Amino acid sequence: MAPPTPAIPPGAIVTFHVRVPATATAMLTSIQAYVMETGTYRFTGTLVAGADLARNAWFKIDVTVPNDAASILRAGVQFESSGTWSDTVYLDAFDW
Repeated sequence: MAPPTPAIPPGAIVTFHVRVPATATAMLTSIQAYVMETGTYRFTGTLVAGADLARNAWFKIDVTVPNDAASILRAGVQFESSGTWSDTVYLDAFDW
């Protein structure tokens, strides 16, 4: 079963609230919040480099949905690392 499709309108600013604990390893090289459109699967995201991630504090990542966007199929957060790691990262909410 697929997750529900969020009703995010074109032009909306989607805000993801993320917390990376101080214990998170240096192997976390980036976090990217994104939205993906239905049909075309166009991907729009905002990348935050690992060096710019606030540790042990909540921070926001904003993604602006294109004005000509179709309905949004998925919204999420991707993590990139320079190797295998095991830590906890928190996503409290996302809103628009």
